[in-house]
Amino acid sequence: MRKLIALMTASLMLAWACTDDPAPAEVKYNENDLAVLKEVYANMDVWYPKYPCDYSRPETMIDVKWENIGGEYRVVGFAPMSARYLHVKESSHEMSPRLGDLPYLRTLNYFLYSFEGKVPREIFKCPLETLAITGLSGKVSGDFYPEIYKISNTIRSLLISGIDLGIDSKELEKIFDFPNLKSVCFTSTNITGHIPARFGEQDYSELNISYNHFTSCDLDLLYTKGTFPYLRGNDIYCEVPYSITKTEKWDTIVQSVDEYEERSGKGFKVLPPEPGE
Repeated sequence: MRKLIALMTASLMLAWACTDDPAPAEVKYNENDLAVLKEVYANMDVWYPKYPCDYSRPETMIDVKWENIGGEYRVVGFAPMSARYLHVKESSHEMSPRLGDLPYLRTLNYFLYSFEGKVPREIFKCPLETLAITGLSGKVSGDFYPEIYKISNTIRSLLISGIDLGIDSKELEKIFDFPNLKSVCFTSTNITGHIPARFGEQDYSELNISYNHFTSCDLDLLYTKGTFPYLRGNDIYCEVPYSITKTEKWDTIVQSVDEYEERSGKGFKVLPPEPGE
């Protein structure tokens, strides 16, 4: 029996060795994407080996998500300095416009205290599905907003915080026409104006527009059936009919708005009940 097994094993090994099928080709990392990453990290003054951005071993780049596209690994996700590896600190810098040369980039998360200056419009050439940019330094300008329309057909999650966008509610409302958008967060972005009822008609997992400078809202906003927006930290004064405080929706509303303060004249003021209520 042992001789038979040995003979069969040898035959299989010989058949494998004699096959004409070539060995699987090694999937390579795209040279353009590697060159872009090299410039991006250099722009932040971050270098290997203090931080895992070794271009000879792209699989070790903890900030990068790769995907096999067309037989090559391409960058589809980038969250720079996400691990704060070994307390490495990046230098003050502007976001590199070279990020716009990543043609398959779908996710970009940029949360860096050292991030200053302008958001490059080039990033909106990418087919972004998730975009999260936070101006933690307080020195990031936001004249990029109209460029967001270029990703209207791909974007699903949009988070902008700590950046003065220089827009009003009418301009912001245009994003509600983006067909795939499911999550919206615009906080501390100095958006001004009036909030119409349409802001409460969206079927989003989140609609956070807190800490801006909205001054008023439609009363119908309180009765809409969509995602009620998170509105804390604005300049809104709204008189709330007592009757709505007896509805199930009030539990959501009261957690999303500021209680009225007589001193500031801001907030959502619940009116006394009408006779018979």
